[in-house]
Amino acid sequence: MIPEIQATWCVHNRIENASCQACVDICPQNAWQLDDEGLNLDTEICDGCGLCAPICPETAISHNYKALLRQRGVFHWAFLACEQTGLNEEINGLIPCAHALGLRDLLVLHQQGMQALFVAVGNCEECSRGGGGFFEDFMALNNALEDRQLPQVLLKSLDAESWLKQSSYQDMQPAPKIGFDTSRRSFFKQGFQQSVQTVGQTVGFLEEPLEQIPQPVGTLLPEQIGILPFVPIIHLEHCIGCDACIKLCPHQAIELDDNKYLIHSKQCTGCMICFDVCNDEAIDIEQWVLPETTEIVLERKRCRRCGAPFHRPIIEQTVNELCPICLQVNHHQNLFQVLK
Repeated sequence: MIPEIQATWCVHNRIENASCQACVDICPQNAWQLDDEGLNLDTEICDGCGLCAPICPETAISHNYKALLRQRGVFHWAFLACEQTGLNEEINGLIPCAHALGLRDLLVLHQQGMQALFVAVGNCEECSRGGGGFFEDFMALNNALEDRQLPQVLLKSLDAESWLKQSSYQDMQPAPKIGFDTSRRSFFKQGFQQSVQTVGQTVGFLEEPLEQIPQPVGTLLPEQIGILPFVPIIHLEHCIGCDACIKLCPHQAIELDDNKYLIHSKQCTGCMICFDVCNDEAIDIEQWVLPETTEIVLERKRCRRCGAPFHRPIIEQTVNELCPICLQVNHHQNLFQVLK
């Protein structure tokens, strides 16, 4: 199955110098290609493994693969198997590759009540697809739950026969959904869907209504304070207060509020747009850490060269009293030079 693509969500459709090539790096068939013309998917060689979907920070790539969630008494169990097990492809919970499900899928299952996950997979080391980050994402989910002092999800590996027996117990029923519809499909049906072969023509930043963009994965975690998947870190000694990261962040993970920057780490997707546009190397994205800073106080100044007002993070040492523009422009350089 060829993945569905929402082109306008791709970072390459937002800024020219986007560094993300996660789908290119993970694709075992080299179906994704990134060049000067943009990001392209060769549908003729794509085998539908789905590995590119969970790795995309902006969820611009999607598929319909999902685990089977069943209920037995008070227990909610999820079942997932890959096609390398030799099971019949018509079985619910069987997908081309287990690694096609990522952290977002696991969080959705957890929101739906998953207490244990039973998996049956082939030998990932011998698989031509080379695997992915599913088991790392599962460990990250449990670490996040443990950090919030919440019950962790049990992971149980089974052989194909045992998996089939466990998933088809007669007294098991489809588990009811808890709360709002958080199925993976629902995230990608918000707004107009567009399947295209060419993604992102590097045309610069393109605004997209926020309500059409799927929720950042951090917002799917339980509300208790704890570690988060992506945390923006601003280095005060390098930041010149140009606000480029704020203007270009698709999810308002960094926001300007009067005289301070507000950092909403739950909103960060790790798309690296802020990192890519910062010419002063003033911002990094750390993974699975506890946010230590949620706001940065700014001081207002007036540029001693051009007189324009500007702001910059307050730091102890003296900094250049120039606005972001004057820091970048040499005003003493003539536009024209007369040669005699």
